[in-house]
Amino acid sequence: MKRLKFLLIVFVSVVSLIPVFLYKTGFFIVNEPVKSNILIVEGWMSSHAIDHPPFDYNDFDTIFVVGVKRSENWDVVEEKRQHEKKQKDNLRLITNGYVFLKGYDKKKIKSTVSRVSIVAKSSSAEGEFAHFFVSLKDSMFAHTFVTGQIDTFSFPVKLSPDQIPYLNLYFNNDRLTKTEDINLEVYKIMLDTFSFLPSRNECFYLNKDLISSAMMNAHYLSSKAGIKPKIIVVDTLFRKRNNTLASAKAFNLYLRKNNIKLNSVNIYTYPTHSRRTKLAYEKALPENFAVGTYISPFKKNKSFHSAGETHWYLAVWDEFISWIGTAFIIRSSGQN
Repeated sequence: MKRLKFLLIVFVSVVSLIPVFLYKTGFFIVNEPVKSNILIVEGWMSSHAIDHPPFDYNDFDTIFVVGVKRSENWDVVEEKRQHEKKQKDNLRLITNGYVFLKGYDKKKIKSTVSRVSIVAKSSSAEGEFAHFFVSLKDSMFAHTFVTGQIDTFSFPVKLSPDQIPYLNLYFNNDRLTKTEDINLEVYKIMLDTFSFLPSRNECFYLNKDLISSAMMNAHYLSSKAGIKPKIIVVDTLFRKRNNTLASAKAFNLYLRKNNIKLNSVNIYTYPTHSRRTKLAYEKALPENFAVGTYISPFKKNKSFHSAGETHWYLAVWDEFISWIGTAFIIRSSGQN
């Protein structure tokens, strides 16, 4: 019995050290690009990573932005953050969401709007402040990072009064740690000289199905000066497990449906996610398909601590289990 207990203690000790070994040895990091004129950007990557790639976007002919979107509405999570105080003089977006300009007075705007201004500030997490897009329907025409002080962010635009209801603001980079939380605080929206504060009930939405993260990153790439490759969005529905594999399968299905013949691709992803990303695409694509990876050079993207409130030890286990699950998936035999 003592021997059995001893062996059990040894076994548990060894197993408990697996995440430490994987983390310290950089097991999950695979930076192995292949020769290809096709690039995939994972839709959930941050704007920082997109702004500082370890390659030139113009070295590629086509950029696919892949990702998942939820099919159901997300409820406001304000009640889950009890430390958040109610604000009457601003509209506070405490998680990723949209502001639609439905509450403006149509009678006061009868001519073309030439400038949209947002008066806002942001709290920060891990040195990063809120980032938002301004779009007309699903066409993004402006974006910026907000500072920790109340400031006015103005963007030139040409809008007829009938187009104003289709104007929206999207906050896309929420982050929550044990001590910090990125929130976007909107104090005023100005259409030329007319200003108003949107109503929370009318204008604060959390519906991931409206514009997916992949779509927003595609818009973000399109807005960058000098980007020449064709940009294509490939979405798939959210899964409870292994959304990376779901995105890989959606990419393969897109190629097949559109009769696109490829034999290689490079994927831009985070370091700690790169091994599973590479494996998922190898499983989803035909055997003769070469899959390479580029990893984000940002230091904060090289650590599991970027998971926010999730402890790195549990995050390593989650990545390891998902990687093992992916390894047992039978490789696709479909033609691309």
